[in-house]
Amino acid sequence: DKVKLYRIDGANFKELLNRGEEDAEQLKKIDDVLKQITGSKSMFEGHIILPYKPDRFWLWSRWDGTILRRTWRSTLLNTLTSL
Repeated sequence: DKVKLYRIDGANFKELLNRGEEDAEQLKKIDDVLKQITGSKSMFEGHIILPYKPDRFWLWSRWDGTILRRTWRSTLLNTLTSL
């Protein structure tokens, strides 16, 4: 196996490190375009995965259709059987 070593000039390296703000602005523009294309900006206020609400009633209202609701009986049965 061969290994190649690449070196970059110190001044060029420092210039690349200082481009963070420019890149951040460009990445924000790209994110905005992607959100617009996917429809998440208008449908979910820009969030693809909606934020968690730490409220007991909100959480229990999401019980229908979850994998836990579909499997809790068999999981409990298997757990009790293994004891």
